[in-house]
Formats: sequence, C-alpha cells, structure tokens
Amino acid sequence: MQTDVEQQRAGQHSRFINPNFQRLWFGLSLSGLGDSIFEVTLTVWIASKLAEGRDWSALAVTGLLVASAIPVLLVGPIAGALIDRWPNKRRVMLRADLMSAGLILLLIPAAQVISIPGVDDLPLWWRLGAIFLVVLLASAVAQFFRPASSVLTRDIVPAEDLPRASSLFQASSNFTILIGPSLAAPVLFAFGAAWALLFNALSFIASFLLVRSMRYAPPGPESPEDVTATPQAIRDDIRDGFRFFVNSPAFSILAVSFVVVMIGLGAMNTLEIFFVTENLSAPAKYFGFMVSVQGAAMVVGSLLWGRVIERIGPPRAFWIGIIGIGIGTMIYARLTSFEAGLVASAAFGLVVPAVNVSMGPIMYRLTPREYIGRVSATLNPLIQGSMMIGLFGGGLLYSTVMRNFSATFGGVHFGPIDTIYLGVGILCILGGLNARRLRLPETPAE
Repeated sequence: MQTDVEQQRAGQHSRFINPNFQRLWFGLSLSGLGDSIFEVTLTVWIASKLAEGRDWSALAVTGLLVASAIPVLLVGPIAGALIDRWPNKRRVMLRADLMSAGLILLLIPAAQVISIPGVDDLPLWWRLGAIFLVVLLASAVAQFFRPASSVLTRDIVPAEDLPRASSLFQASSNFTILIGPSLAAPVLFAFGAAWALLFNALSFIASFLLVRSMRYAPPGPESPEDVTATPQAIRDDIRDGFRFFVNSPAFSILAVSFVVVMIGLGAMNTLEIFFVTENLSAPAKYFGFMVSVQGAAMVVGSLLWGRVIERIGPPRAFWIGIIGIGIGTMIYARLTSFEAGLVASAAFGLVVPAVNVSMGPIMYRLTPREYIGRVSATLNPLIQGSMMIGLFGGGLLYSTVMRNFSATFGGVHFGPIDTIYLGVGILCILGGLNARRLRLPETPAE
C-alpha cells in the first residue's frame, strides 16, 4: 500500500509532474499572459491613440514588430552561449524577471498617467522612441530567459515526463494567445494603457516569486558566472554550438521540415482573413470567431498530443503532425462555406500542436545539457525567421503574381488563395515525408 506521502506525490505527478515544474509552469504562464496583453495593448495604443490619423501609423506598428524581432537575431546567439556557460539557470531567470518588470514600469510615464514635470511636454516622437527602446530591451532580456527556462525544465522534469511538460507549456502558450488579445483592448479603452503595462510588470514579479520558491540545486558544483567569457570565447562558443547543430543529421532533418511548416503557416496567417471573406463568402466580422475556435482547439490539442506522444514517441508525432497539416490545408483550400471552414479550422487546431509539442522532447533527447542554450538560440531565430518569410511571402505572392490568377482543371476552378494553400499543403506533406527519416538515440544526450 502507498503511504500518504507516496499518494500525495502520485497526485502531484498526475497533475503537474512535480511541485518544481508546477511553480515553473505557473510562472511562465503568467508572464506569457502579461506579454500577450502587453503586445496587443501597445499595438492598439499606438494605432488608435498615439498615431491615430497619421500617415505613418502602420509604419509605427511595424516598428514594434521590428524592435521585438531584432534581439532574436542579434542577442539570441550571444545569450545562448552565455546561458550554457553560467551554472545557475534559475538565477538568470530571476534576474530577467526583475529586469523585465522594471523595463515595463518605465513606460508608465509615457502613458501620462503619472504626471512628471518635463516628461509630459515631450514630443510624440520621444514617447514612441521610448516604447520602441523598451520593447527592444525587453525582447533582449527574453533571449536570456527562454533558453535558461529550457535548461531548467530538463533539470527538474524526468525524461519520461518531458512530452507532458511540453504539452502543458504549449497549452498555456495557446491559451494566452487566445485570451490575451480579448483582454487587452477592453482594459486599454476602459482603464488606459498604464493598467495593461502594470499587469505585465506584475506578471513578471509573480513569475519571479514562483521561480524563486522552487527547491532546486543546479547539477554539479555551484560556482560564480564564468568571468573568462571574453568576446572571443563567446564567438567560439556560438560557432561550436552552430557546428553541433548543423553536423547533427537529426537536427538537419528537423530544421528542414520545421522551416517548411512555419513558412506555410506564416503564409496562411497573412491570407486567412481574405480566404474567409473571398473563398468562404463570410463577413469579415466572422474572422475573429474562427480564430477563437481554432485557438481553443489548439489548447485542447496541446493537452491531447502530450498523452499521444508518450505512447507513439516524439518523432512519429512530429511527422504525423506535419503531414496532417498538409492534408488539412489541402482540404481546407477547397471549401466554400463558412460552416465547413469552421469545422476544418477546429480540426486544424487539433493537429498543429503535434509539431510544437514534440519539438521539446526531441530537442532534449538530441542535445547535451551544456548545448541547450545554444541550440535553443539557433532554433528560435529559425522558427521566427521562417514565420516572417511566410508572412511576407504569402502577402507578396497574393498581391503580385497570384492576384488575378484563375484557372480550371478537370472542371475544378482554382483561384489565387486556394492555389497558394494547395501549394502550402503539398510542401508540408513533403516536409512530413522528410521528417519520417528522423531517428533519436535510445537515451538522452548527456
């Protein structure tokens, strides 16, 4: 018979694996929700308040995306190398939480809720510049937080529970994306930008307290940060990590397949509103409802795939998910009614998490602990860069060579968007077939 302590541990294991992971998951979920509200708030605040009626309002909103993306490419590789050098990953996360909270609080004077002599009279360009600078710095800090949390996850979660940990992280990420925008706009217009900024700052403080409460000792002897991290040493570490990544046959297969999927999803995200209004003949106001349904399905799918991966393994789930995305995209492309599109969109949302949830366990199985920071810093730009290529490529393709495309084959008509979607589907199927070659070692890399 189990003792009370054993029963309690079994109950904790069934819900959140262990208490340390529970605290980490709640901390990351809260800060993720704060980030989601923060990003939407800034976008709406600039478009509807600060730059309202200006010819350059769209450019100002684009500036937010650029400010957030630049550190991923420039700071990410450096952060990954330093994370692998620094022994205490939790300390890095704690400092990043406090720095992020402080940076967000600096924007409150720009919202002009607190009157500060000399600040209130500053011109609009100064306030926008302050926003872009804070977003840039906050994104730079996040480049340290994310790989540190990846290493910490590996340290506190048993190998057999990594698929479930990945599914819980993915579910919370999808949930924050779903609920964040719906909370941001009402809070902004009802209470002002400062409250949304304050909520985001408080979410980082809550994350700090939760991570700090973890009972965690870093593997190996505790030592101060490596003071010999010279620029040359960091460059050597980055080069070493990149060489490890590209020389791994498994990572090469993973990268090619994942890039294909992210480019396809990026193109679909750009064109989805036009597909709903033109191909499904639905009012634009229904687009938000479809996005919400798909987002809810992705939350459910994230939890379901965590269980499935435990049974069939991450590699198989990865290629099944990619092929499923390809087939689903091709079916979706031929639909002409909103009702059928809504059902297909929900089914699509159930399949997509298979790819994202399986990524974590695959990375942990392939990557020694001392390389996780640099591998994460390689994957993140790859993912974001591929998505951006898809976003811009899809819009450019639809606006130029495919704008007036119309053809009929075998009595079936093909228009511009459904043809692009069919191409995306074919590419994803090819990417999934490529991913079938993925093989993992029997035991996790040490």
